[in-house]
Amino acid sequence: MSMKIDHVGHNTEPYVLFIGTALNFSETVIRMAASEFADIKFDRANSLQETYQLDISTRSQVLAIIVDEMLVCELTQSLAELQDSFPNAVFVLAYRHAFIAQKVLLDQVQNATIAQISFLPMNVQFDNWLSILRLMLCGEDYLPRELLSDVAVAPRSPCESTQDNSNTGDALTCREQEVLALVSEGKQNKIIAAELELSEHTVKLHIHHVIAKLGVNNRTEAAVWYHARAKSLTDQMTG
Repeated sequence: MSMKIDHVGHNTEPYVLFIGTALNFSETVIRMAASEFADIKFDRANSLQETYQLDISTRSQVLAIIVDEMLVCELTQSLAELQDSFPNAVFVLAYRHAFIAQKVLLDQVQNATIAQISFLPMNVQFDNWLSILRLMLCGEDYLPRELLSDVAVAPRSPCESTQDNSNTGDALTCREQEVLALVSEGKQNKIIAAELELSEHTVKLHIHHVIAKLGVNNRTEAAVWYHARAKSLTDQMTG
């Protein structure tokens, strides 16, 4: 059973908060997540405002705040304040309708001042859902491929914000291009490392170099750039 958040006081356990109604995050889902991650405490609140009832020490233990898509406006509008209040938390949009998540992703790409929000699909098999959640709680980013299709053909691409000619992609080494292609598929660093027979540290260095050379802000924008570039080249070949 999830606790009522207004009863939570000082807490030293790692903490994950689901924000939404019991219809969206049922007691069964919370209980199964808690059984999968035995050393993490899970709770649910109906709104983001309720999270401020947690005391300061407990806020520092929050690993993730997972917000239902029905509260997407509240999440995006209060994100900066939430980040100040929960400095160690990742912020996740739990979505059932891809177009809602795509809109948030597009806003992030087009507005570098918007902080990163991760995305948790709710319409996947539960084992896959747990695997995605595990990645997020380990500090990894996850970007479902279904969110990239419409974003990649948006009128404005992330590389438009820079005048550096390296954003053509010509400056990337063969290895960096290989890493970027796998990043664009939504694969995590350890998976990329295994496929390319590299260390995770080396993969992180390659991604850092790719981001710098393309003039983008993060791996999500790099993936969007890759898909937009691929579409542009395809259009040139078929046009």
